Amino acid sequence: MVRWLATLSRYDQLWFCSVIQAHDQFSFPSGHTTAAFLFAGIASSFYPAWTPLWITWASMVGISRVLLGVHYPGDIGAGAILGTTLAYLALLFTN
Repeated sequence: MVRWLATLSRYDQLWFCSVIQAHDQFSFPSGHTTAAFLFAGIASSFYPAWTPLWITWASMVGISRVLLGVHYPGDIGAGAILGTTLAYLALLFTN
């Protein structure tokens, strides 16, 4: 899996084309995905029964960033880890 991700080329050489143009080349990690997973983590602590919905929604935010062509999958993974970590830390220090 890691080798496959390392061999990915630029978006203009993949089988899909980006819908929007990124305004910069340095987008690590994805801020949208970080915020989505931060929200999902905190919302899950208040509404645990809805956790699958929150995680699905946050994942769809990340997937949409890749499909729009403004992030690489690694940017999304880093954003998800960062957002989840920040949610955990926020809940840890407020309880």
